[in-house]
Amino acid sequence: MLPCRNVIPLFFCVSLLIACDKKTDSGQSPDNQPLVDIPQDSGMYIGIPVPLNQKEFYIDLYPKDSVEVNDDMHEYLQGSIDSIVYQDDEMKRSLLPFPIAEEYFDLIHLQHLTLFDSVGNEIGTAELDQVQFYEDFIETRIIAVYRSEVASKVKYVIGGDVTDDRVEGFSSRIIKDTGFDKPVIAKIESVADPAARLAMIHRKIEPGSSVFTFASDYKNSYIFDHKRSEVVYAREDMTFLQVLAVHKQRNNRPVFLAVVGQPETDLIWTMLLIFDGKEYNSTAHQRLNKPEDQ
Repeated sequence: MLPCRNVIPLFFCVSLLIACDKKTDSGQSPDNQPLVDIPQDSGMYIGIPVPLNQKEFYIDLYPKDSVEVNDDMHEYLQGSIDSIVYQDDEMKRSLLPFPIAEEYFDLIHLQHLTLFDSVGNEIGTAELDQVQFYEDFIETRIIAVYRSEVASKVKYVIGGDVTDDRVEGFSSRIIKDTGFDKPVIAKIESVADPAARLAMIHRKIEPGSSVFTFASDYKNSYIFDHKRSEVVYAREDMTFLQVLAVHKQRNNRPVFLAVVGQPETDLIWTMLLIFDGKEYNSTAHQRLNKPEDQ
């Protein structure tokens, strides 16, 4: 999964990958233990985990800003893999040593994740297990893996200080009331015809009973704030596939996680969206800084 602001080759997305049932016995040497020096002022990571089975999931990682993403980097990473962790007819996952992963990818605050359900309740924690090189018929990417007894129940994860600026009384749910379609259509005519509409998701947030609509046609995507009665986000060439609200806010508006896709392609990525006072924007590397750092 890729950050919206950058188009980065898919083989440079890293996720912490956990071995499934059909895996080779690869083991892990002491040299592969994560030894990440974490700056305390780095923004917390917020993301949507991808389940591998009932006890394992992974998240996507991002190349460091200082890293030049190119074919040479891809070849170097491919040549650095340690051993095969899992392989079947459709894909292969191989162990990437942590020193290599640390050199090229943003692992800050990702050694330890706190796990949350859909309404922001903390339900567990997970430790970084492995960083792996993932190959299938569509893409090559680096992935990174966590293990948890509640992996199947996790909706979003946070790496960093989870006690910082929590919104008390937070809850979020999708509502089916089509009455919320009308003000959106009045502002965005391209989503008026259901046949031309790829998404129309209404999400209600508490406290405050605010409602936000995430709408997509075949060319553009929008966020409509019903309290302001205006479009607060508009982007071309993407569509909303999944939207979650997290128990944080910026400038008195909720923080959203969105899984989006590029129409007519297999490209899918995750965005962390925050309100800057006028509109929503995606953040680099799905990081959320403290309010005073915005």
